[in-house]
Amino acid sequence: VTPDGDAVPGVCAFAVDACPGDALLAGLDALGVRVSTGSACASGARVPPTVLLAGGRQPEDAARVLRVSFGDGNTALDVDRLAAHLAAVATRVRSALSTG
Repeated sequence: VTPDGDAVPGVCAFAVDACPGDALLAGLDALGVRVSTGSACASGARVPPTVLLAGGRQPEDAARVLRVSFGDGNTALDVDRLAAHLAAVATRVRSALSTG
């Protein structure tokens, strides 16, 4: 989701197919992994961020976006931990949505 030419170093925004961003956020938070949904300018909002909608994203796609910020204190191990936890949480979310 993050545009190549406008990317801020250390910040990545992405969406996971068939997983609402708020469900992923809650699952990752429970594991101690801090991420955000949407864009920084919409922090705390429960609606799709306007910057993503203005960029042509559909509301349902914008609602799936997670934002991750990395800084000087993060390591490759932090990235690996995020990837592992994200995969596990996404599997649980998809399973819950398919049976719910």
